[in-house]
Amino acid sequence: MLLGLPQKKLLKILKEFGCLMERQLEMLLKEKFKDIRLEFATKQLCYYGLISINGEYIALKDKTPDSRIIQAVDVMLSFPVKDIEVYKLSKEPFILTFYKNNREGILFRYDICKCDVGKESLLSAQLSGIPSDCRAFIVILSELSQEKKLKILQNHFFAVRENENYQFYIGRSEYES
Repeated sequence: MLLGLPQKKLLKILKEFGCLMERQLEMLLKEKFKDIRLEFATKQLCYYGLISINGEYIALKDKTPDSRIIQAVDVMLSFPVKDIEVYKLSKEPFILTFYKNNREGILFRYDICKCDVGKESLLSAQLSGIPSDCRAFIVILSELSQEKKLKILQNHFFAVRENENYQFYIGRSEYES
């Protein structure tokens, strides 16, 4: 089967994440293919059984939506940096890692993790001691009040969903007063 470049990219994204929402896939594909029409890119892949479409979700065969991955991709796509170089699933406590060149041309790493209510101390302990050169954490919070319970020394941001959009807050280091 002959696939176009957008279809190959779509399959590569789904091999990494398993399943994403249609709007997320479209945003990720539009970074490289400005005029992409997702329905054309998916039609042949569905016909040959490589992917399935279930409502607003597009998945590799036999994959189901993972709410943590869906949420982390939403945060990455909402974060105020453009031209993301690379993105991939990550190891606990992180869900997703992406890279972006900063203004000086240095590749900067962003790690996204989620902090459930009541798990602030655990996440603080997991993040302590992780090297912080050219790196920042993005912590997804259920509510902004969790921020006071987290003790994070490295560069970090908080993401809180408000009215269907993510709002980002710069986290304060425990060294700052």
